[in-house]
Amino acid sequence: MKVLVIQPDGYGDTSEITGPEAGRLAQFQAHVGGFIEAIGGAGWAAYVNEDGRMRGLPPNYAATRLAAALGWPGNTTLLGPAVFFGRGTGPDEKDVPARVLDAWAGRRLS
Repeated sequence: MKVLVIQPDGYGDTSEITGPEAGRLAQFQAHVGGFIEAIGGAGWAAYVNEDGRMRGLPPNYAATRLAAALGWPGNTTLLGPAVFFGRGTGPDEKDVPARVLDAWAGRRLS
């Protein structure tokens, strides 16, 4: 599964998450550096570190702007790395949608 990982420094790149569900969870946790917390909108979701505030993780303004541009109604700044992916009607994660990658590539995130 293809995901977009955005670091707090604004660097973002695609990555692959593979394997059975338990293995994928471990990979998501490795990307965010701990337990995951989900945010999302229509057709997409992202995982961030659940304990980001307690652990003093740096703000991720780029991921926050991307999430807001995609319709996330949150009113806080995301902290630490963020992993964006697709979401269907079921609970399973899917490849990051093209519209998320297009928004990221075009940086139309005002």
